Amino acid sequence: MRTERSSCGLILVMDSLLEARLARWAADILHRIRENGPALQLTNIYTREFPSWLWNQLTNKGKLSFQSKALTDNVLSSLGQLVERPDLANGPRTVVEVFSRATIHYQKTGSSYDISHLVDDVHQGQFRYFGEGATIQNVLTQILSDEWISQDNGRRTLVKTLVAFPQGCSRETLQYHIPDKKQLETARSELFGPLLVELSEGLALEPLQQVRRTRTNWEQILSHCCETLPALDALATRAPDMIYRVLIPRLFPKGTPTSPAWEQLSDESSAVLTGWHVLRGTFDDAYPQREVALCITDKEPESWPQDMDVCIAFVCDASTDSDITPTAELLDINEGCFIFMRLPILRVPNKKRCHGFVRGRFSSQPNPYNVHARPLYRARRNR
Repeated sequence: MRTERSSCGLILVMDSLLEARLARWAADILHRIRENGPALQLTNIYTREFPSWLWNQLTNKGKLSFQSKALTDNVLSSLGQLVERPDLANGPRTVVEVFSRATIHYQKTGSSYDISHLVDDVHQGQFRYFGEGATIQNVLTQILSDEWISQDNGRRTLVKTLVAFPQGCSRETLQYHIPDKKQLETARSELFGPLLVELSEGLALEPLQQVRRTRTNWEQILSHCCETLPALDALATRAPDMIYRVLIPRLFPKGTPTSPAWEQLSDESSAVLTGWHVLRGTFDDAYPQREVALCITDKEPESWPQDMDVCIAFVCDASTDSDITPTAELLDINEGCFIFMRLPILRVPNKKRCHGFVRGRFSSQPNPYNVHARPLYRARRNR
């Protein structure tokens, strides 16, 4: 054609894999093609500016000039980020399909197609071309299935806004969708950590990042805790024994053979019959050799030992009522020191406490079993 000066032309189209093979085994063919005409690399054309450029061409010069307000600039910015992520979208096919959806929405409602409409359509599977495997839809469904997030307007709106901006969302865009600054900062602080990351362009969802951070051991433990916890009835049955084996040695340590702290006076048979364990030791050297009786059960003891410095009853409450809180009460029974402690072992924790791992930290809570918080015994009375 070059020698005959023909008026016809030839367009060669090849995928990136074929081009890579030619570059390796027949580079001269690629050189001749590029010498005889312009060569376009489509991966360099479909950049972040492509959706805005195409929309301007359609609305300013095309047949959609009367629908220039069919979608917002935020949607164009979102599509620009998605075009650069072939794992999340299908390039120009996704852009054209969103334009079509926005035009239909504008014709029906007269309002602009915004981020909230885009995210809802993605979540409901309204698009045919939105990434292989519907990654965004799956991530959004997984996050919003958590009631703690979906039932709070601030957290839900923040997640639904960030899912449209995998490369980062500007603070101006976030404030546009969440005008209340206090609500925005609260939601951000509550979700920041494993769920949110700070990128150069702004806040983004961590599950949509191409390079995922490694999860720490405690996150893996917490994410599977619901599957590994025993049944409630088994937990209620074993609670007294677990408290005696785990908690009591921490409150009343044995010490060392040369410097003992607490020693057990009662044998196992006596403890089985009476329900009370008798220990001797001290928390303070000013009050040595104090005798403490412990009862760990699921109901209030019928009788209390009388010839002891301190009697403590740990009652394991199996009620699941969220209003029940750990309590410690000093009883007025005859002459003596009798402490009654109620432990709600099956109480459903506060939602914010459960989602402390989402924020990347745990809120500190007072220890209801801190024996050093107040004197648990008085000077030994004369016997």
